[in-house]
Order: sequence, then structure tokens, then C-alpha cells
Amino acid sequence: MVRVIELFGAKKLYAPDTYQYNEWRYVLNRLGKPHEGFDSHKRAFEIGVAHNRKTELARSLRGMGSSMIDLVRQEEAILLFKKSLGFEPRNKTALNELKFIEMLKVRHKDQAGDTVSQDKLAACRT
Repeated sequence: MVRVIELFGAKKLYAPDTYQYNEWRYVLNRLGKPHEGFDSHKRAFEIGVAHNRKTELARSLRGMGSSMIDLVRQEEAILLFKKSLGFEPRNKTALNELKFIEMLKVRHKDQAGDTVSQDKLAACRT
């Protein structure tokens, strides 16, 4: 696994492609490095702007939003997901992530933790 990540990382360094930066963010987040993951999506967004690729812009904004969720910065995540919907108004991933954040807010407000089940949270994030 480490070798795969090393190879993927090396590819990322030499091929400035939005897809690779977006995928690298996913790996970084799963490795517990959401700050670095956010930076990777930010770079993908910059490439998308330079080439006027709306789909890539939307995907990068969703990725940054996902990193913000991992960093427990929900309000920033909401703004990023809403911004992504400006490019792809019906994107199910962005809409589901916004629902997920709302469920997280409800869960945090509930002192007993019984209002929203873990199953509902997991179902909303998929």
C-alpha cells in the first residue's frame, strides 16, 4: 500500500491534472491529513479555473467541502458545496453532503445523542 501511495504521489507531482489532485485529496484525507487534502483540491480548482472546466471546478469545490467536514469546519463546507452547485445544480453528491452536515448539526445539538442514528448519518453520506 505504501508503495502505491508513493507512486501515486510521484505521479501527482509530475502531472498537473485535476483528476489526480482530486484523487490525491481523497488519499490524504483517509491518511488523516485533511489540511493537505484541502490544499490538493485547491490546486485542482486553480487548474480548473485556468482551463475553464466547470465539471472540474465543481468536483474540486466538493472535495474542499469534504475536507472541511473532516476538519470540523461545517459552515465553510456548506459554502463550498453550495458554490459547487452553481456549476452543477443537481449534483447528488453535493446535495447529500449538505444533508449530512445538517444531520451533524442536529446530532451535536442533541445532548443525549439519540435524535439521529449512526445508520442515518452513514446513509446520508453515501
